[in-house]
Amino acid sequence: MPNTRPGDAPTSWLDAVSVGLGAALVGRPLLFVAGSLIVGIVWADRVCPPVLPTALLGVFALALWGLFIWYDARWDGLVLCLAVALGGAALHSHTITPGARDPVHFADVREIDLTGTVQRVETRGRDGQRVVLRVHSVRCAGTEFDARGKTLCKLPSSPVVRAGHTIEASVAYLTPPDRAGNPGQQDNRGRLARRGIHTMAQAYEVRVLAVEPLRSSLDTTICLLREYIVTIFEKAMPGRDPDESKLYAHLLTAMVFGMRSADLPDAVEDAFRRSGTIHLMVVSGAQISIVALAIICLICGDRVRVP
Repeated sequence: MPNTRPGDAPTSWLDAVSVGLGAALVGRPLLFVAGSLIVGIVWADRVCPPVLPTALLGVFALALWGLFIWYDARWDGLVLCLAVALGGAALHSHTITPGARDPVHFADVREIDLTGTVQRVETRGRDGQRVVLRVHSVRCAGTEFDARGKTLCKLPSSPVVRAGHTIEASVAYLTPPDRAGNPGQQDNRGRLARRGIHTMAQAYEVRVLAVEPLRSSLDTTICLLREYIVTIFEKAMPGRDPDESKLYAHLLTAMVFGMRSADLPDAVEDAFRRSGTIHLMVVSGAQISIVALAIICLICGDRVRVP
């Protein structure tokens, strides 16, 4: 990515910035691309720009970057960062903005049936199950409507559902998450919108329609893989009886993958909270560092040097 022609010298501070940015992009391209992507996501999270104009501006900036490369212009590095930032902003704005067929448009309707695939099981306990449901259709007043979106749904404790199950849930009503009323209060609506979830529901009846979905999302595939690993832990974990082995397996799963990945009894979670050791079941920077180091070692082999 050349930014200067032979014999050229920066004539202003703008040209100096362009030359420096171009040299930095050549040396550390992933760092600047990732930084531009983060800047675009943060901007979209604050402003929530329209998706289509932002995406078109990103495509225009990408085409302009190609022209700058073709004509060996000085500002190609800055234009590339702008294109990446606009692309990240468009993707994030698409996530936090409800679509035309999102279930949030049925928020004022009473007594509806949701049909969808369980994408992720958030929690499971004696008082029920909380899952992320990717909704396929909504039926109300005997009429079925096509829907596309996700909702955070609380289900009864029986039947037990897992990631990938296609279910039909009868709910009293859908409601948007609460906004932050005070400066120190958590903004549930914004937090869930960043995950593409714009509604919450509580079902009083659940029917499992299919165990295997026709098409699994990446999140569902990861959840199924995690459940398979938990099954391996349960078979390999020693114990005096199957219940004890299962408890040990879920403790190990919680310490490796995080507390949401394991079906721990409420008494065990309360014991960890009272003892101040609940952080052992939260994914920490040390675990991320171990995974990152393993990936680097697999890619670089013996060329990597660990201090």
